[in-house]
Amino acid sequence: MDCFCITEDYLEDTHATNQEIAAAKKSGMNVYFTLFDDDCIKYYAGYMNEDIDDEFEPLDWAMGEAGCTEMKIRNKVTGQMETL
Repeated sequence: MDCFCITEDYLEDTHATNQEIAAAKKSGMNVYFTLFDDDCIKYYAGYMNEDIDDEFEPLDWAMGEAGCTEMKIRNKVTGQMETL
């Protein structure tokens, strides 16, 4: 089972379709996240499973892939993005 998926790659300017996003959500990936570099530039966005064992898994991947250093997730109650 996949634990997260990238739906927006701002480095490559690629974006998932609405159907791809709906499929990810249907498979349990319903926590929206964004990933930034140390200059606060957004590199990636996506969804992760709320039951993920390590909620920093997307950040760990993005650190090695592009040097990301910060991850924010959307608070389901307030709708605000919060740094993990």
